[in-house]
Amino acid sequence: MALRESRPGPTSETSSPALAGVPRELWDRLHGRGRRLLLLDYDGTLAPFHIHRDRAHVPPNTLQLLRALAASPRTSVAVVSGRPIDELDRLIGDPKLRVHWIGEHGWEERAPGGDTRQHPLSEEARLGLDGAWKAIGARGLQSRVEKKRTGLVLHTRGLFPDADDSLHRATEAVWLPWTERAPLRLSTIHGGLELRAVGRDKGLATLDLHRRHGDVALVVYVGDDETDEDAFKALADRGFGIRVGKDDGPTSAHGRLPKPETMDEFLARWLDSESVSTPSSGARG
Repeated sequence: MALRESRPGPTSETSSPALAGVPRELWDRLHGRGRRLLLLDYDGTLAPFHIHRDRAHVPPNTLQLLRALAASPRTSVAVVSGRPIDELDRLIGDPKLRVHWIGEHGWEERAPGGDTRQHPLSEEARLGLDGAWKAIGARGLQSRVEKKRTGLVLHTRGLFPDADDSLHRATEAVWLPWTERAPLRLSTIHGGLELRAVGRDKGLATLDLHRRHGDVALVVYVGDDETDEDAFKALADRGFGIRVGKDDGPTSAHGRLPKPETMDEFLARWLDSESVSTPSSGARG
């Protein structure tokens, strides 16, 4: 599906070129009454990409805005990532941040103040991932692969383009047959390739969280990757998907932000709307 046409927003929003790709209807509904649900991807959205994944931190000003928004009585915030939740904890380093955490594309989650819950992985998927891990080891490529409970990720960021393409093709040749032997899916991601279990994804996680929050006036998902397209599709008729980045390829998102650095303006604009009206009743997640 091609990127949906977005109309310019109100004058205050369009004064910033960074927000020009956000649909006007989103701003209109944001300034209305009712509670809202905001879901944010991590890498390439909240945190700019870094060659070293363990250094991909949320910029201080973005984190400050995120804290303020998460403390708001009107908006419930969720961070949705392919990373495990304990890895996000280390990167953000704020145990008091009141957000709903969703890790490994929806295979694990933690509500504010709660414990991490893992969705069970099928034996077929587990065995398939073990086999794919051993197969990539036989090719001597495990040093570039991250092993998670529900997936394997080839990281190629920082390589020269030719080396990146060669490694990508070699890994794809090893992993693709495993999508026919086990309930696994293979996806190209920014800076790599991911083989992960079928059954949970960011779209299902978004719909589950939306359902548990009950009657919210607005739900928005912001992400940058192919794995975020599942969430954009899930919100096609329920809310808004915003894709981050200059890639102008096909997307199911409703609008765009040009780069992660523009998240500050987006979050600040959202935060400014918090005092517009009194929230309707409903439970926070």
